[in-house]
Amino acid sequence: MSQTGQIRNLGYIAWKNNLSWLESQKGKKWDSLIRHENRRFRYTLKGLESEVATNEILLKSEGGHPYILKGWTIDDESFSPQKIWKKSGFQCKCWDADISEELFVAAVQEKGYERFTVKIFSVAKEIKLIKSISSAGPTVAVVGGTVYYTTSEKDLRYSSVYKWTPEGEELIFHSTNLEENLELKRGEDESVYIVRGDYTKQLYSLVDNIKWLEKPHLESCIISDSIENIVPTNDTIESFSIKAGWAVTISKGIRTLWKGDKAVVWVWGDISSDSRNPFRLDISDLRYEPYCISLPEWKLSNPKPIPFPCSYYQDPLPAFVIHPSDKIRPVGLLITAYGAYGTPTHVGSLARRWMPLLSRDWIIASVIVPGSGDDNKAWIQRGQRDNRLTSIDALSQSIKSLQEEFGIDSSKTALYGRSAGGLLVTSVAVRYPELVGALYIESPYIDVLRTISNPALPLTTLETSEYGTSDSPLNLITTAEWSPMEHIPEEGIPELFIVGRTDLQDLEVLPYELLKFIKRARGNGEGYDKLVFVHNNLGHFTTSIESRAEDLALLNLWINSAARIKNLSPKYNTMAPSRKNVTRKNRKDRKDRKDRKDRKNRKTMMGGRRAHANKH
Repeated sequence: MSQTGQIRNLGYIAWKNNLSWLESQKGKKWDSLIRHENRRFRYTLKGLESEVATNEILLKSEGGHPYILKGWTIDDESFSPQKIWKKSGFQCKCWDADISEELFVAAVQEKGYERFTVKIFSVAKEIKLIKSISSAGPTVAVVGGTVYYTTSEKDLRYSSVYKWTPEGEELIFHSTNLEENLELKRGEDESVYIVRGDYTKQLYSLVDNIKWLEKPHLESCIISDSIENIVPTNDTIESFSIKAGWAVTISKGIRTLWKGDKAVVWVWGDISSDSRNPFRLDISDLRYEPYCISLPEWKLSNPKPIPFPCSYYQDPLPAFVIHPSDKIRPVGLLITAYGAYGTPTHVGSLARRWMPLLSRDWIIASVIVPGSGDDNKAWIQRGQRDNRLTSIDALSQSIKSLQEEFGIDSSKTALYGRSAGGLLVTSVAVRYPELVGALYIESPYIDVLRTISNPALPLTTLETSEYGTSDSPLNLITTAEWSPMEHIPEEGIPELFIVGRTDLQDLEVLPYELLKFIKRARGNGEGYDKLVFVHNNLGHFTTSIESRAEDLALLNLWINSAARIKNLSPKYNTMAPSRKNVTRKNRKDRKDRKDRKDRKNRKTMMGGRRAHANKH
């Protein structure tokens, strides 16, 4: 089976993709495209500096209470899985870290690429690096003087677990199953578990002989299918602690915190804990500023409500909504969704992450889509493999319902999705273009059919259970029914505004996917309302306070345009930041036009700013 060229022929099905040249991601044509797109994006931001700066101030309000663990301060990095560990002037940014009396160990990401080095520090007298282990995975654990870590045989594949002591390294376990990754999980009883896609296998780190069990010991507080009778409910148990005496269950996106057999609080968001200190619970509820609960006193920090009304809808899909006061007519509706990998939808930070739009009278909604980890296993399976079309259609029905509920039409409706969420929202926009006016997508997985039929890509085989495989003709043909890249009309999607971001060092979703989508969505036109920025050295997680501030300024520019999309502004009609358009003649023509027209009479662009078409 050929993986290159325009035609992908699997024997039982073949199709053509005339943008396959982008998949090499190299050459002068590729480099020129990146420069062109980034220049176009930057040009469109001109004049929005004040709004971007205001957005940054609003976004910096994100964050909860500082977390202290055994003298270490642990801070979250905004919009990123990384955390920053600090102590006595020492600082380490990492995906995962662990500490003992003797050691501090961290999985540190290589700049940009999702590749890791395990760094082991002695902390007995001073914090001093004593060992670095390359080609590692993103999870670590330490018990006493023994460090446990995973290793990577190729990008995004973590197939072995080792332990390290000052005497040397030892292989503990190696997986030959190409459809699974290994990660480490810490238990409350100071055990370390190997997780192989679920919690049915475990490794005790304090014994010489590896002991595999069908279910974890209850004292470890590791979740598995065997956990039952902790609380009087049929809801899915998400986490629990025997030491601290609490449990968390989840149903349709709403979490319940239990004290013994009594429900204490219902949370519209996340309840976070650390097995190393289960006596602190961090609450991220979309209705409040972040707060925490200290145990065993069950003492709450002072939760302050956010200054916006919030609502919850269960049909046709569960949806959490934050909207302006009833006295204010909303200007637009932004809907976010993810729905993949059995990952819970993190709605607790909804207000903080979209505050610039909320402050400008947008409605923000997060829809809980089948495939997410917001309910039971049946809910997860409803959004996987051949069932994904069901999720796409269900999300479209939820969008319609929200539009009707708040009296907002499609021309003022934007969808946001990142990574697998990008797949979901682009699928809806392509399948139901009448529902959507704008897309905001970051590192979106879009080119599904070409990806699952190319086993050379890092995640194709690993994610067989999520997206299927071309080894199954039925699965591939079913995917072909909705794969967004194959269903964009030849004329593109001219009325759809798009803001997208990706990164050259993204190994999970390669940047050519977004660029393919943008080119297809433009059709035969220039499509100056379809903007993409390609970063470098950020990897799969491109979002920062700065980039989010810029993107929200662009969305607000779009929503406030009197002539939005169909009647593009002078700026979009004339900016064309490419070499072939920046000629001496058209510079002179533009100057002549400017001299003939009084600037006050010129048509204003989005948001009331005046176009300066003679500037590049």
